[in-house]
Amino acid sequence: MTASKDEWANEIMALDKLVIEGLDQKWLKAKAIALGGKPDDRMRQLKLMQCCLVQLGFEEDHAHELMRPFHEIHNLRTLVKGHRWGSDASNESNRVLKEFGTFKKHFMSLCQRCDESLEIIVAGFDEHGSDGGRGN
Repeated sequence: MTASKDEWANEIMALDKLVIEGLDQKWLKAKAIALGGKPDDRMRQLKLMQCCLVQLGFEEDHAHELMRPFHEIHNLRTLVKGHRWGSDASNESNRVLKEFGTFKKHFMSLCQRCDESLEIIVAGFDEHGSDGGRGN
């Protein structure tokens, strides 16, 4: 990845496709219900995952924090989709550069935060006897 804003946007969109769209919404809804949750029909992958986490015993705030990097990916994807650099997208790219110095450092940090959250999420499912989608 270079310092290019467009390349960063492409990588954000690819990451969203892999990580967010890769979550099986039907499985998450069924799992949330099986765990005792009452997910709203309008809930999508990220909110369903958060619902599952709460049902697994995570505090609401902790579940929200675990999902934060995934929401960041999805929100960024919405902002940079089609490289339409409106004021919101420009403000966000400026924030990223101010906070991280480069788009690459931001992207690496975002991936690391997702990985750290996933470790905890998988452990939560494993502890409950659920396999987090690996065959159960």
